Amino acid sequence: MKRELATLKANALLLEHNLDLTKGLSREKLDTDEEVCVKRVLEAKRKSAKHVAIYEILKTFFVSPVFNHGTGLFYLEVIGDKTSVELADYVANFLDSELDRLWKITKKDNPQFKTITAKNSFFRGVAKGYVEKIEKQKKAHAQSSDLILIESNLSKKLQIVYSRIGHTTLGSGATHSGASAAGVETGKNLSIKPGIASKVGALLRLT
Repeated sequence: MKRELATLKANALLLEHNLDLTKGLSREKLDTDEEVCVKRVLEAKRKSAKHVAIYEILKTFFVSPVFNHGTGLFYLEVIGDKTSVELADYVANFLDSELDRLWKITKKDNPQFKTITAKNSFFRGVAKGYVEKIEKQKKAHAQSSDLILIESNLSKKLQIVYSRIGHTTLGSGATHSGASAAGVETGKNLSIKPGIASKVGALLRLT
């Protein structure tokens, strides 16, 4: 419960920060002067359903994640304002190991989840459950018009970066309904590690 409250508080603080940031900028400044940050937060030899789940979850932290490829590897970058990007880096590294841990627990409790389809479905379910929880919170704390402004701001940042890098699209694949349902439930209860609220507070004090 303590971790759950910390996660919700962190998202509320980040929402307030992005609302203030968006409302405080004129349209001209959004187009020309605003700082755009890009950071590589994960890389591996092969992209998996776990990485796609992290991609989806990171979008709730007011960044635009992008998959790119280098020689013999893929990497996940995030684009946004400095505070949101630094927090997304923190979250991505936590989730990289936490999602594996949650899958091991779920697989132990459900021996029938033996296939790669079950594993992939679980990770997609986790992302779905977590995103639904956070989107509900956002709608309770901000008007839809404000959320649209934030998304527009993110899109502008994305356009700036896309002028020099490519991106990939995301696929889904076959689904294991039982593992997917277990993932959704896990996602609804997913909390980012202790300290995230203080991490957000510290980052905001630096801006």
